[in-house]
Amino acid sequence: MFGDQKSQRAPPFRNWAHNPFYAAIEDLELLPETAASLVKGVDLKYSSVSLVGIQNVDEWPIVATERGTYRVAPRPIAPIAIGDAMLVCQELGCELPDPALVDAIYEQANIWLDPIILKHDGTPKTMASPNAYSKHAALVLASLNKAAETTDIGPLALIVGTHKDIVSVNGKLGLYGWKTRNGRVIQPVFTGHGGYWIDYSQGVRPVKKIIVEDV
Repeated sequence: MFGDQKSQRAPPFRNWAHNPFYAAIEDLELLPETAASLVKGVDLKYSSVSLVGIQNVDEWPIVATERGTYRVAPRPIAPIAIGDAMLVCQELGCELPDPALVDAIYEQANIWLDPIILKHDGTPKTMASPNAYSKHAALVLASLNKAAETTDIGPLALIVGTHKDIVSVNGKLGLYGWKTRNGRVIQPVFTGHGGYWIDYSQGVRPVKKIIVEDV
């Protein structure tokens, strides 16, 4: 986090090159049709994502739970298919969170944004289109900029509320989270989608369990 002086605050989030929840807006037409990955050494089957600014796991925020202490990605990586989430985690030497860890991440976050739900008909046509990705990106950017007016947001600030989390649940991949600031869970645990499923509302937040003495 930056200092308290206004001059030291992080600049407004003008585009995803500075705070890339998404691949660059100009690359959105590639999604989700292409299987080409921007993650070096990883062949993703359904998605194309960028890890710009998020690779240095040892600098990620720390979240402590009763089960252990974790480094967690400061923001979700999105848009990404459920079946590709584990591949990204493996590339980073990480794992997927489970719902309990997602709850802890929300509780310890620096910035909690209200989820932004787009109007859709439940199909990829309205949930996984370039228009859906870019519209959601723009709305989240506006929400971040609003938060930056009153809160110092550093490049490693732990941000939640932007996406549902892709989680591991009893050996299955699923979705969970997207909590409102009053604690309502918009997405209960759901494991019914196939690995191919991708839409604007989901992202992966890799986590890595650490030994506290090594911090």
